Amino acid sequence: MIWASDCRHLFYVVIDKNLRPYRVYRHERGRPAKTDVLIYEEKDPQQFVHVSRSSSGRFIFIESHGKITSEVWYLRASDPRAELRCFAKRDEGHEYSVDHSGDQFYILSNLRSRNFQVFETSAHRPLSAKGWKLLDAKTGMSAKTDAVYRVGLHAFKGFLVLQERYRGLPQVRILDLAARRSHVVHFPDAAFDVEIDGANYEFETDTLRLTYSSPVQPTQTLAYNMKTRRFAVLKEEKVKGYDPRRYRCERVMVKSHDGTRVPMTLLSLRSRKPGGPGYLYGYGSYGYSMPDSF
Repeated sequence: MIWASDCRHLFYVVIDKNLRPYRVYRHERGRPAKTDVLIYEEKDPQQFVHVSRSSSGRFIFIESHGKITSEVWYLRASDPRAELRCFAKRDEGHEYSVDHSGDQFYILSNLRSRNFQVFETSAHRPLSAKGWKLLDAKTGMSAKTDAVYRVGLHAFKGFLVLQERYRGLPQVRILDLAARRSHVVHFPDAAFDVEIDGANYEFETDTLRLTYSSPVQPTQTLAYNMKTRRFAVLKEEKVKGYDPRRYRCERVMVKSHDGTRVPMTLLSLRSRKPGGPGYLYGYGSYGYSMPDSF
């Protein structure tokens, strides 16, 4: 459920008999539910509907996602009765998501690269997909590459945060929107798992919340200052009797049977000499890789 800016109109999703989210209704506070207005219906059984609000709070998005295809509709949160507009009509194989900051919409899309790129278009007169503009190459967010897979985008007033995957590890890239330059957040362990915390509700802030752990580091909630590039630990999971200094975490690339180099994380006691037998565990399928977490 998402409220409009007037705190009077509410948008919500309902499911069909197969538990598929497929309809979006608009409800006006104080009026009976039978007067709610159907504003969107997804008739393709392969598509699932979600309603959200932009990080800036200024727009409401209705997103339809399938396995390989996306379509996003939007309206201004200040005008809940306005007609929905579409960013880019669905085209099989085209996946995209949208966020907003300042005068721009920012779009994460696989339109021209299977590993996704970041585009922008005016929030005042947004263009169709053919008119989307790639972010400048110097931002590090638009290069067409097989080395980096881009998986998520989150906007702040002065920054864009991009979730990436590089050599099998998650990566967080921060773009300063004023300077138009980006940097990658660095972490202390050779292998780790990091996610953008779901509690990043503040739009006008320099602080990014992250959830971090590694094979030797219990889960932490971190506050990362996107200007000073410094961390603060807000919370850490306590494990009775555990001392991370006793363990060694390494990451190596191992050649597979077909010559492909596969990342492998090694965890061992520091008191133990390298080599010897070990316990091997791995999993990966459906585009999902096993996180290097605690």
